[in-house]
Amino acid sequence: MDHDGDCVFDIEISTPDLKVHSYFWGDVDSFSEFGAGLRGFPRRIDDMVVFETGEESIGLGYPYLLLTAACYDHFGHSALQIVVNNNELLPRAQRLEFFIPAEVASINALGNLLSNWKCDVDSEVLWEAQTS
Repeated sequence: MDHDGDCVFDIEISTPDLKVHSYFWGDVDSFSEFGAGLRGFPRRIDDMVVFETGEESIGLGYPYLLLTAACYDHFGHSALQIVVNNNELLPRAQRLEFFIPAEVASINALGNLLSNWKCDVDSEVLWEAQTS
């Protein structure tokens, strides 16, 4: 945490096939609104809950992160979309987009973790997607 209360969020997301890392500076409660949205997800079949920081712009040098919870069929099966872009110039440029299937209850549990999380009190949140 810096002098004005911002935290460095060091994000690592992995699946059995890959692992991605990103970071950004943000307020202590940066994830609270996203978490609250995930707690009530989905409100309807086309509901999407989005967390976005930064912007995708090559050469910017500041990372971009997009997390989106959405249902991917009419049965209510859900997944988290992850987009990470380091916004570096070639040859250091890296962009990765993938999905993590997760039961709605599992996404709701992530929402409970994030909506109450304060990085100045607890530096880490661990969540594992549950699927049937």
